[in-house]
Amino acid sequence: NANDISNLANDVSNVESNLGNLANDISNLSSNFAPLFSRSKYMKYSDVKANGTAGGNSVTGAWYTRDLNTEDSDFGGIGTLTSNAITLPAGNYYAIARSVFNQVGYVSIRIADIGANSSLILGLSCAAAGTYGINVLGVAVGAFTLSGNANVGIQYRVSSTVSGGLGAPCSFGANEIYSTLEIWKVS
Repeated sequence: NANDISNLANDVSNVESNLGNLANDISNLSSNFAPLFSRSKYMKYSDVKANGTAGGNSVTGAWYTRDLNTEDSDFGGIGTLTSNAITLPAGNYYAIARSVFNQVGYVSIRIADIGANSSLILGLSCAAAGTYGINVLGVAVGAFTLSGNANVGIQYRVSSTVSGGLGAPCSFGANEIYSTLEIWKVS
């Protein structure tokens, strides 16, 4: 039928047009996010402890700084790790923080300007309770802007003081990792 063939030709033309638009959208997305995922602007810092070592004791009542003792990556030489904080220059950043907690009750983490004791990114609220070593992963994800140099790190707040509350060891023969902070300098 001639109408069916004409409709099919129109459908094919529409699909080709949509594929062309999709290719342009992907190209634009790629160029817009390329700076974010540039290797030279990526930094990663961790709390690394020896095999079998717990993450530390949790403390209640205020925001406390998590250990960051290892620079895993800083290809662009942007950050400087000192005293559990990364000194970063002015700019726009995207960051992901993760910290493990064990039997601490309610918990939240934040990416903070340690010197100013202020939140840059507030993380999810969660609970780690139980009698069998229940671990929970606190996460904070987002973007922030620094107007000048700042000492950035991970801080936590919990509802229970617990020996080993900052993470229970796996003791699998490798280092224990209890916190990571990944940062991308966007501009």
